[in-house]
Amino acid sequence: MKFLICPSCPEQLENGETEGLFEDGYGTFYNYSVKFDEDEMITITDSVGRYVPLDIEEVAGLAKILNRIVRYQSGKALAEQYLVAELVDGATF
Repeated sequence: MKFLICPSCPEQLENGETEGLFEDGYGTFYNYSVKFDEDEMITITDSVGRYVPLDIEEVAGLAKILNRIVRYQSGKALAEQYLVAELVDGATF
């Protein structure tokens, strides 16, 4: 089973840079493919042919750290918004 993730940006497509990208049945291009071999492994492949094979037992650890990174980035953006609002709130010259 194969999953395509991370749609290609419009700039890639406008410049005709589709070589190596993964195309779905609807003509949408993606930067990554995740191949799932049930009960065995997954393989993540990018548009330049690099790949990372992972045993199925290792997937949970990868998912956990990726989720932590997403939560960190979201929290960082919220904290920055709060700090900027606090900085300019009631500022007078």
